[in-house]
Amino acid sequence: MLLGFAWGLSVGVPAIALGAMALAVYRPVFALLGLCAVVVFERTRLSQGEDEGAFLQAMASELRSGAAVRMAIADAADRVPSLPLAQAARLARAGRPLDELASTLEGALTRNGALTAAAVRIAGRTGGKVADTFDELALIAGEDLELQGEARAATAQARLSAWIVGGIPVAYLVYATASGRLSALVETGTVGMGVLIVGGALLIGGVVGVIAVVGRAQQ
Repeated sequence: MLLGFAWGLSVGVPAIALGAMALAVYRPVFALLGLCAVVVFERTRLSQGEDEGAFLQAMASELRSGAAVRMAIADAADRVPSLPLAQAARLARAGRPLDELASTLEGALTRNGALTAAAVRIAGRTGGKVADTFDELALIAGEDLELQGEARAATAQARLSAWIVGGIPVAYLVYATASGRLSALVETGTVGMGVLIVGGALLIGGVVGVIAVVGRAQQ
Protein backbone atom coordinates (compact mmCIF):
# COMPACT_ATOMS: atom_id res chain seq x y z
CA MET A 1 0.00 0.00 0.00
CA LEU A 2 2.87 2.36 0.75
CA LEU A 3 4.34 1.70 -2.69
CA GLY A 4 0.93 2.37 -4.23
CA PHE A 5 0.61 5.69 -2.45
CA ALA A 6 4.17 6.64 -3.39
CA TRP A 7 3.44 5.89 -7.03
CA GLY A 8 0.26 7.96 -6.81
CA LEU A 9 2.19 10.96 -5.55
CA SER A 10 4.76 10.53 -8.31
CA VAL A 11 2.11 10.65 -11.07
CA GLY A 12 0.45 13.72 -9.61
CA VAL A 13 -2.49 12.37 -7.61
CA PRO A 14 -3.41 14.93 -4.92
CA ALA A 15 -2.28 13.93 -1.44
CA ILE A 16 -5.77 14.71 -0.15
CA ALA A 17 -7.26 12.10 -2.50
CA LEU A 18 -4.71 9.51 -1.39
CA GLY A 19 -5.41 10.29 2.24
CA ALA A 20 -9.15 9.95 1.64
CA MET A 21 -8.60 6.55 0.04
CA ALA A 22 -6.56 5.37 3.02
CA LEU A 23 -9.25 6.65 5.35
CA ALA A 24 -11.88 4.76 3.35
CA VAL A 25 -9.92 1.54 3.88
CA TYR A 26 -9.40 1.90 7.61
CA ARG A 27 -12.25 4.17 8.77
CA PRO A 28 -15.16 4.03 6.27
CA VAL A 29 -17.48 6.12 8.46
CA PHE A 30 -14.98 8.97 8.67
CA ALA A 31 -14.45 8.73 4.91
CA LEU A 32 -18.21 9.12 4.34
CA LEU A 33 -18.29 12.18 6.58
CA GLY A 34 -15.32 13.59 4.68
CA LEU A 35 -17.10 13.03 1.36
CA CYS A 36 -20.12 14.94 2.64
CA ALA A 37 -17.83 17.77 3.73
CA VAL A 38 -16.23 17.90 0.27
CA VAL A 39 -19.66 18.11 -1.41
CA VAL A 40 -20.70 20.97 0.88
CA PHE A 41 -17.39 22.75 0.26
CA GLU A 42 -17.78 22.42 -3.52
CA ARG A 43 -21.26 23.90 -3.41
CA THR A 44 -19.99 26.74 -1.21
CA ARG A 45 -17.11 27.40 -3.61
CA LEU A 46 -19.42 27.70 -6.59
CA SER A 47 -21.75 29.98 -4.63
CA GLN A 48 -18.79 32.17 -3.67
CA GLY A 49 -17.88 32.50 -7.35
CA GLU A 50 -21.34 33.87 -8.07
CA ASP A 51 -21.06 36.27 -5.12
CA GLU A 52 -17.70 37.53 -6.37
CA GLY A 53 -19.32 38.42 -9.68
CA ALA A 54 -22.02 40.32 -7.78
CA PHE A 55 -19.34 42.19 -5.81
CA LEU A 56 -17.49 43.22 -8.96
CA GLN A 57 -20.74 44.38 -10.56
CA ALA A 58 -21.56 46.36 -7.42
CA MET A 59 -18.14 48.02 -7.52
CA ALA A 60 -18.66 49.02 -11.13
CA SER A 61 -22.05 50.49 -10.24
CA GLU A 62 -20.62 52.47 -7.32
CA LEU A 63 -17.73 53.81 -9.41
CA ARG A 64 -20.06 54.80 -12.23
CA SER A 65 -22.23 56.74 -9.79
CA GLY A 66 -19.19 58.85 -8.87
CA ALA A 67 -17.87 57.12 -5.74
CA ALA A 68 -14.15 57.00 -5.07
CA VAL A 69 -12.42 53.63 -5.27
CA ARG A 70 -12.19 53.23 -1.49
CA MET A 71 -15.86 54.01 -0.91
CA ALA A 72 -16.82 51.80 -3.84
CA ILE A 73 -15.00 48.89 -2.20
CA ALA A 74 -16.64 49.53 1.17
CA ASP A 75 -20.17 49.95 -0.19
CA ALA A 76 -19.88 46.99 -2.58
CA ALA A 77 -18.62 44.81 0.29
CA ASP A 78 -21.69 45.78 2.32
CA ARG A 79 -23.95 44.79 -0.58
CA VAL A 80 -22.49 41.26 -0.71
CA PRO A 81 -22.29 40.22 2.97
CA SER A 82 -21.73 36.55 2.10
CA LEU A 83 -18.12 37.28 1.11
CA PRO A 84 -15.37 37.74 3.75
CA LEU A 85 -14.85 41.41 2.89
CA ALA A 86 -15.41 43.02 6.29
CA GLN A 87 -11.70 43.75 6.71
CA ALA A 88 -11.45 45.26 3.23
CA ALA A 89 -14.43 47.50 3.94
CA ARG A 90 -12.94 48.59 7.27
CA LEU A 91 -9.59 49.41 5.69
CA ALA A 92 -11.27 51.30 2.87
CA ARG A 93 -13.25 53.48 5.27
CA ALA A 94 -10.06 54.09 7.27
CA GLY A 95 -8.41 55.52 4.14
CA ARG A 96 -5.68 52.92 3.91
CA PRO A 97 -3.49 52.82 0.76
CA LEU A 98 -5.00 51.11 -2.26
CA ASP A 99 -2.09 48.68 -2.44
CA GLU A 100 -3.05 47.40 1.01
CA LEU A 101 -6.70 47.16 -0.02
CA ALA A 102 -5.68 45.27 -3.15
CA SER A 103 -3.77 42.71 -1.10
CA THR A 104 -6.75 42.23 1.21
CA LEU A 105 -9.13 41.75 -1.71
CA GLU A 106 -6.76 39.27 -3.33
CA GLY A 107 -6.86 37.12 -0.20
CA ALA A 108 -10.62 37.41 0.27
CA LEU A 109 -11.70 36.66 -3.32
CA THR A 110 -10.62 33.10 -4.04
CA ARG A 111 -11.53 32.99 -7.73
CA ASN A 112 -11.09 36.56 -8.97
CA GLY A 113 -8.82 38.03 -6.33
CA ALA A 114 -5.72 38.51 -8.51
CA LEU A 115 -7.57 40.37 -11.27
CA THR A 116 -9.50 42.50 -8.78
CA ALA A 117 -6.31 43.43 -6.93
CA ALA A 118 -4.61 44.37 -10.19
CA ALA A 119 -7.54 46.63 -11.16
CA VAL A 120 -7.47 48.36 -7.77
CA ARG A 121 -3.70 48.93 -7.99
CA ILE A 122 -4.06 50.37 -11.49
CA ALA A 123 -6.78 52.72 -10.26
CA GLY A 124 -4.50 53.87 -7.45
CA ARG A 125 -1.53 54.56 -9.72
CA THR A 126 -3.32 56.13 -12.68
CA GLY A 127 -6.27 57.79 -10.95
CA GLY A 128 -8.39 57.00 -13.97
CA LYS A 129 -11.96 55.78 -14.28
CA VAL A 130 -12.09 52.03 -13.80
CA ALA A 131 -15.83 51.35 -13.79
CA ASP A 132 -15.64 49.69 -17.20
CA THR A 133 -12.77 47.53 -15.96
CA PHE A 134 -14.86 46.14 -13.12
CA ASP A 135 -17.75 45.58 -15.51
CA GLU A 136 -15.42 43.45 -17.62
CA LEU A 137 -14.19 41.59 -14.54
CA ALA A 138 -17.77 40.81 -13.54
CA LEU A 139 -18.42 39.52 -17.06
CA ILE A 140 -15.28 37.35 -16.92
CA ALA A 141 -16.37 35.96 -13.54
CA GLY A 142 -19.79 35.03 -14.91
CA GLU A 143 -18.33 33.41 -18.03
CA ASP A 144 -15.85 31.45 -15.91
CA LEU A 145 -18.64 30.00 -13.78
CA GLU A 146 -20.69 29.18 -16.87
CA LEU A 147 -17.78 27.38 -18.55
CA GLN A 148 -16.99 25.47 -15.37
CA GLY A 149 -20.61 24.35 -15.10
CA GLU A 150 -20.65 23.21 -18.73
CA ALA A 151 -17.40 21.30 -18.27
CA ARG A 152 -18.68 19.55 -15.17
CA ALA A 153 -21.93 18.64 -16.91
CA ALA A 154 -20.11 17.33 -19.99
CA THR A 155 -17.79 15.12 -17.96
CA ALA A 156 -20.23 14.06 -15.23
CA GLN A 157 -20.97 10.61 -16.67
CA ALA A 158 -17.31 9.82 -17.33
CA ARG A 159 -16.26 10.99 -13.86
CA LEU A 160 -19.02 8.96 -12.22
CA SER A 161 -17.97 5.84 -14.13
CA ALA A 162 -14.35 6.36 -13.14
CA TRP A 163 -15.17 6.77 -9.47
CA ILE A 164 -17.39 3.68 -9.51
CA VAL A 165 -14.67 1.59 -11.16
CA GLY A 166 -12.13 2.89 -8.67
CA GLY A 167 -14.44 2.72 -5.67
CA ILE A 168 -15.68 -0.87 -5.98
CA PRO A 169 -12.27 -2.43 -5.18
CA VAL A 170 -11.85 -0.15 -2.17
CA ALA A 171 -15.35 -1.01 -0.96
CA TYR A 172 -14.61 -4.72 -1.30
CA LEU A 173 -11.33 -4.29 0.58
CA VAL A 174 -13.20 -2.57 3.41
CA TYR A 175 -15.77 -5.39 3.45
CA ALA A 176 -13.09 -8.09 3.42
CA THR A 177 -11.26 -6.40 6.29
CA ALA A 178 -14.43 -6.01 8.36
CA SER A 179 -15.60 -9.58 7.72
CA GLY A 180 -12.25 -11.12 8.67
CA ARG A 181 -11.49 -12.61 5.25
CA LEU A 182 -8.13 -10.89 5.06
CA SER A 183 -7.08 -12.29 8.42
CA ALA A 184 -8.02 -15.76 7.23
CA LEU A 185 -5.82 -15.25 4.19
CA VAL A 186 -2.91 -14.16 6.37
CA GLU A 187 -3.28 -17.27 8.53
CA THR A 188 -2.65 -19.51 5.52
CA GLY A 189 1.04 -18.64 5.68
CA THR A 190 3.54 -17.42 3.11
CA VAL A 191 1.35 -18.09 0.09
CA GLY A 192 -1.54 -16.19 1.59
CA MET A 193 0.69 -13.27 2.48
CA GLY A 194 2.10 -13.23 -1.07
CA VAL A 195 -1.38 -13.19 -2.58
CA LEU A 196 -2.41 -10.43 -0.19
CA ILE A 197 0.61 -8.26 -1.00
CA VAL A 198 0.34 -8.68 -4.77
CA GLY A 199 -3.42 -8.23 -4.78
CA GLY A 200 -3.24 -5.19 -2.54
CA ALA A 201 -0.56 -3.61 -4.72
CA LEU A 202 -2.62 -4.17 -7.86
CA LEU A 203 -5.75 -2.84 -6.18
CA ILE A 204 -4.07 0.29 -4.87
CA GLY A 205 -2.29 0.85 -8.17
CA GLY A 206 -5.55 0.58 -10.12
CA VAL A 207 -7.41 2.97 -7.83
CA VAL A 208 -4.56 5.47 -7.87
CA GLY A 209 -4.50 5.26 -11.67
CA VAL A 210 -8.21 6.05 -11.82
CA ILE A 211 -7.73 9.04 -9.52
CA ALA A 212 -4.85 10.27 -11.69
CA VAL A 213 -6.94 10.04 -14.86
CA VAL A 214 -9.89 11.85 -13.29
CA GLY A 215 -7.61 14.56 -11.86
CA ARG A 216 -5.93 15.24 -15.18
CA ALA A 217 -9.28 15.30 -16.99
CA GLN A 218 -10.58 17.93 -14.58
CA GLN A 219 -7.51 20.10 -15.17
